[in-house]
Amino acid sequence: MAPFATSRPADSPLTTGALALIGLLTATPALALVAPDQLASYGVVDPDAVTTTLLQHRGALQLVLGGALVWAAVRPDVRRPVVLAAVLAKGVFLGLTLARPQVREDVSPVALTFDAVSIAVLLLFLRRPGILARDAGRAA
Repeated sequence: MAPFATSRPADSPLTTGALALIGLLTATPALALVAPDQLASYGVVDPDAVTTTLLQHRGALQLVLGGALVWAAVRPDVRRPVVLAAVLAKGVFLGLTLARPQVREDVSPVALTFDAVSIAVLLLFLRRPGILARDAGRAA
């Protein structure tokens, strides 16, 4: 199947729902763009301008990644690169956090758990035949 083709193979509502949910939750740090007080959820209280800017930029990047996951929920032909990008980004966050005990203590266990579970689900999508466009195109 050609990239961005208009014909789409049949899809599982579970796959679509899981990708959309992971995408929406991944995008929530974008709230820092319009409500910088949301940065307190990172344990950042009274940040300087540089820290605020960097965390708001992180929010923008999370918005892009979350949006791509929602897009992939409805477009099987873009799933493989989107899922790989999400696994990479979430994996780097987990790796950096877990490698630094002083950071690990301050990071929300909910965030760590969400990213770990998301990676597991996304890797399952990479392994399960028919979920991603490359395999779904052959199965159709």
